Amino acid sequence: MKKIILSTLCGLICVAGYAKDFIVESFSAPNQYITKAQGDDFTFTDPVVFVEICSGEKIIARTDGQTFGGNKSDFYFGKKVDVADDKFPIVVKVLVGEKKNLERGARAAAGGGIGATIGGIVGGCLAGFVSGGLGAPAGVAIGIAIGGGVGAGASLLVPVRDAREVSSFYFETPQKIKGKHEKACGNDILSDGQNAILVIR
Repeated sequence: MKKIILSTLCGLICVAGYAKDFIVESFSAPNQYITKAQGDDFTFTDPVVFVEICSGEKIIARTDGQTFGGNKSDFYFGKKVDVADDKFPIVVKVLVGEKKNLERGARAAAGGGIGATIGGIVGGCLAGFVSGGLGAPAGVAIGIAIGGGVGAGASLLVPVRDAREVSSFYFETPQKIKGKHEKACGNDILSDGQNAILVIR
């Protein structure tokens, strides 16, 4: 029985061990380039710039929003992110959106985190009772792993309503994500010859 519990815990630790951590440090781009991302016929009342990390169609992490206005062109996040190897390739998107819509998304994510905790407890208790020959302790260990995973599904981030993409950066492997990444803003009169710069460390 102890071997089963130990094996389960080791499995969970091994999965966590493959996670790669990095910090989304900063983003900079010409002010006009960010303003243009809002569109010609649309402006935000209280705009913020933020970053999302996406794996496939799923948003797996999001920074807080940084106020955007005046001539501001540099944004500092300092957001630590852990991404498992199997989530790659990933796309790091820089977006501009309405502050209140971003805050609504943050509250929804917090609620999902509570759901993951409850899912782990409920899953553990149920497995403890129905695990048959494994015994309750082993069932609880397995159930927490299963229930936590199910509950964690509720914490997936949803897109921020009306947010507009400023720039995006594609990373195929974890080895390429850290560093200073530059991308041409475009060839119009506002941004010709200038770069958007994302720093990850």
